[in-house]
Amino acid sequence: MEEIYSEILKQQKLGNASALATVVSVKGSTPRAEGSRMLIKKDGGIVGSVGGGCLEATVWQAARDALKSGLPKIVDYDLTGRTDTPEGLICGGIMKVFVDVVGPSPEFNAFEEIERIKGEGKALVLATLVADSGRAPWSETPRLLILENGDTLGTLGDEDLDSGVRKSADEILKSGTAGLLEIPGNGTGTALVFIEPVTPQPTVYIFGAGHIGFAVSKIAKMTGFRVSVIDDRPSYACAARFPEADEFFVEDPADMVGRLNLNGGSYLVIACRGHLEDQRVLAEAVNTPAGYIGMLGSRKKTKTVFSNLKAEGITQEALDRIHSPIGLPISTETPEEIAVSIMAEIIDLRRRKGGR
Repeated sequence: MEEIYSEILKQQKLGNASALATVVSVKGSTPRAEGSRMLIKKDGGIVGSVGGGCLEATVWQAARDALKSGLPKIVDYDLTGRTDTPEGLICGGIMKVFVDVVGPSPEFNAFEEIERIKGEGKALVLATLVADSGRAPWSETPRLLILENGDTLGTLGDEDLDSGVRKSADEILKSGTAGLLEIPGNGTGTALVFIEPVTPQPTVYIFGAGHIGFAVSKIAKMTGFRVSVIDDRPSYACAARFPEADEFFVEDPADMVGRLNLNGGSYLVIACRGHLEDQRVLAEAVNTPAGYIGMLGSRKKTKTVFSNLKAEGITQEALDRIHSPIGLPISTETPEEIAVSIMAEIIDLRRRKGGR
């Protein structure tokens, strides 16, 4: 999602309009969930995905039409077993995709504000009015942003709609789920409003820049995470070794834990040079609000480290937060395979948190 927002701003700076396709409703088995997005650029190039295959081809064509007319479109797509197409769609669900035209110079640039707020490490709720009629060509789609402190930016164009969204904002942020709501407007009848949480980009913190950390960084970046590498060896924690990483800390890993701005979107992968260093990092990590704490090692190592930490006064409840041995239990041998299992566990936890 982060690259879509940044690409929108990039296209706007170039003076280009683009079309933003958002999955706003799903029923049954579908390839993507509510909130999935694809940006269709002026030259036909795409960023992101709403499901692939013939669905995406239909959405792409709707986006091209929208860019010609300057008007948004709603695409209702049925994947419940149609046999009238060569593709033979049998996913089993129904999707509603809102294809919106994003101009180069909107009066209120919601995406610019979203990037700014996320850059400050804050979450917000984004509400979008979903409609494909009654709009003038190239007019802006009404959007409302609700910040964590209750402040708002933008408007849906109706006080009752804005109020209805504000009442739902806290619940949306707590649940982490998106949805299409029917909200009564002030004399405008019932309006469809897509409401979704927008959170700062999750970060994978890699403690230990060895072979495992090297492989984890590549997969983490590819799957949409920020990557932070912590190691006390300058020749290891550096851009030459980790070109995809967002930041480096050439510090003692255990000392760095308390200095990091960790939160529920922080995923800690502890894979230092030895079990004593891992143990020191864990002793600090269990006292943080990190959303995931995982330690590399065998069951024997885990048992030994946990026993040592208990002797230091760390409770069983705190130890229960730790994923160790780290990763999903698949057969692995190489650093790359182990990294796949680690990131699979992190992705699974992240999506389950979001109700996906």
